[in-house]
Amino acid sequence: AALNQKRVRWLLIGPMEDVIKDWLIRLGLGEEMAVFGVRILAIVAMLGVACIAYIIVKRFLLRVVKSLVERSKTIWDDILLERKVFNRFSYFAPALVIYGMAPYVLSGSSAAITTLQLAAKIYMVIVGLLVFDSFLNSVVEIYRTFEFSQKKPIRGFVQGAKIILYFLAGIVILAMIMGKSP
Repeated sequence: AALNQKRVRWLLIGPMEDVIKDWLIRLGLGEEMAVFGVRILAIVAMLGVACIAYIIVKRFLLRVVKSLVERSKTIWDDILLERKVFNRFSYFAPALVIYGMAPYVLSGSSAAITTLQLAAKIYMVIVGLLVFDSFLNSVVEIYRTFEFSQKKPIRGFVQGAKIILYFLAGIVILAMIMGKSP
């Protein structure tokens, strides 16, 4: 993996960085400032790609899901769409882009790579939590469409499940920060 990363960096990113660094030096920046400028531009580009990925996934995913929901005769998929379960999946896209691009953009700074990838993983845990929370809210709403739901409500069980879920997510996040296994 490290060899492939170096090869990709050498083939794609290295020459681009050199061109931008040379351009910044011709503009009058010193060597150190040019290297810093290249790094900042690379980070901005990574964030731009992450935003574009989010927009593309959100529009594509929602368009496909909405068309499938409209063709469906069941009510539960309408509820999942209303509760934004599918919408929240698109929040994974920027984190995946940042996680994947960090080693290329921040090469030479393993602490920065590790920190940025950790932040992306924590963000993905939180997004997963939001997706599951929306899903559980949908389950309650779907359950309410049945007659027997008046006699046997599940809201309390779902709230209990959410408390456990949030607690477990907190443990996972703390374990990630501490570098330990949960």
